Amino acid sequence: MIYLDNAAGSHPKAPGVEAAMIEAMRSWGANPGRGSYAFARRTGDMVEQVRGKLAALIHAPDPHRIAFTSGATMSLNALVLGYAPRLAGGEVIVSSLEHNALLRPLYLLEEQGLLRIRMITADAWGYIESAQVAEAVNSQTRLIALSMASNVCGSVQPVAEVGALARRAGLPLLIDASQSAGCLPVDADAWGVDALIFITNRFCAQGEAPDAFKRRLDYLLERLDPALPLGFYECPMPYKRLLSLEELKYAAFTGRFRFMKDTCCDIATIRDRLDVLRGSKMALYNANTATLLESLRAGAAGYSGVMASFHPELYAYLLKNYAAEPQKCEKLQALLTVCAFIEKQYYPVNAKYHLSALKGLDMTINSRTLNPLGMSELYKDEVRQMDALVEAFKQAEGIQ
Repeated sequence: MIYLDNAAGSHPKAPGVEAAMIEAMRSWGANPGRGSYAFARRTGDMVEQVRGKLAALIHAPDPHRIAFTSGATMSLNALVLGYAPRLAGGEVIVSSLEHNALLRPLYLLEEQGLLRIRMITADAWGYIESAQVAEAVNSQTRLIALSMASNVCGSVQPVAEVGALARRAGLPLLIDASQSAGCLPVDADAWGVDALIFITNRFCAQGEAPDAFKRRLDYLLERLDPALPLGFYECPMPYKRLLSLEELKYAAFTGRFRFMKDTCCDIATIRDRLDVLRGSKMALYNANTATLLESLRAGAAGYSGVMASFHPELYAYLLKNYAAEPQKCEKLQALLTVCAFIEKQYYPVNAKYHLSALKGLDMTINSRTLNPLGMSELYKDEVRQMDALVEAFKQAEGIQ
């Protein structure tokens, strides 16, 4: 097998990682900085050594400015939302290649009227030019935020040139190096980087005792800004770990969580979870199409699934009208459920084909997970037929 998803950070691990993790569990289990006994001091020294090594890796001048989080998503959310007061009333420059971990908190702030997003469009091969960034900078610019390497197509951006540009303009620069750090040279000092993101992985290893979840969650909550809104995504890769009702309740009633992307695909479980969440500030967003309508009726806040890549307008219509137009939405739910089987037919390449070939978006069908050459005529015909069915339904039901 030739494995090309190495940059995701989950598999395979670099030589020595497994041994180092086992050694850490055996020898460095104390709380660093939390005790004066020898074990805690040794663990604290080890953490500081790692901080120094990371600073050397990325040429950061001050190791004490290296911060650890649970992963890139939390880091990006913490940076964007924590920096929000300085962004207020201004613009943030991003590219069309950015990960949702960066874009979603920015979209949230834009919806709240706190800032405007200025999007730079990449070319057909996934590249931007520093000249595009220079053209986008104006008196309202408050931040430039870019991925060093795309998590979708692997294109590497001219971050050194953009860094020099940002430094001349006196602007902070956020570089997401999740897919590149350790693989490509990173020079935070030379680039003028103000924030750099690494990716780590999840709260519990597969098969690990459940109490590890709460212990690590507490550890993170103690170190994060209490004003920072948090969320969970039950990502199915490299393995799916559904939160228990006890874990969900514990997290929800810390008062820190606002979002839950639910991937259990079981309406009974969703109802139980919604019961647990009542009275908390945490909202459940269903990632599964077949249970969507019933989950909305039970109190789910919305949809957060991959099929919005095909026909977001239908999901938006269902969310807005399920209570006022129950019969039409029952028919719409049935259509969406049938269409959702297309996810099993070469997604995400088929979604990119749908958006580019049928909807006119200027984009390629390149994917980090599947070879675009595998998008056969059969797969294309399936997408075309699905699109024809959707368009006929929209016309018949008067949905724009």
